[in-house]
Amino acid sequence: MTDQRADPVATLVKLAAEGRELDDESNPVTADADFDRWVHKVSDHLQEHFGPESALEWQSLSDSPLVQGGHYYDDDQAWRIFRVAIRKCLNWLAELPKRLREQASALEKVQTSALEEGRREIRLQTTARAFIDPSRIEELKQLRSDKFDFSKMIRLCEELNVSFATESYFAVAMLGRALVDHVPPDFRSTHVY
Repeated sequence: MTDQRADPVATLVKLAAEGRELDDESNPVTADADFDRWVHKVSDHLQEHFGPESALEWQSLSDSPLVQGGHYYDDDQAWRIFRVAIRKCLNWLAELPKRLREQASALEKVQTSALEEGRREIRLQTTARAFIDPSRIEELKQLRSDKFDFSKMIRLCEELNVSFATESYFAVAMLGRALVDHVPPDFRSTHVY
């Protein structure tokens, strides 16, 4: 049994090990039941420590083909699909910490920027995804132009991500509209230097 009070990422490692053990199953009914239990166990852990978005994404990854409609399938193709489903789930779990670090890094940049500009810092405990890919914001920061100042557009993107991460959906809508209104003037010329 996994200790849910342990470090959430360390618990993911233990849960991944349990998933790898599924590859050793040979009985389709047992393998299917164990796979379902594992998916639910991981889902509960994700929900508790990483939020409902992660749990929902996890649950949508794969399903076992070994038991469907009350019938079990014990052929080579069903087992191949089953093992691919396990690997897909394990790869997703392996990538989760990296994605969470990237999201935290993007949020920290927004907070650091706020401090540098004299605004009070807010501390957010969130693992939500970004609305606008942080790498796209970094690309905008690299643009250079004598005609256009991209700082407002960049700030709108950063604030949109913070609003989305904190589930401030009215703010997301308003900032999204402001961003849409702001983009055409900045890009009226196809030549950005």
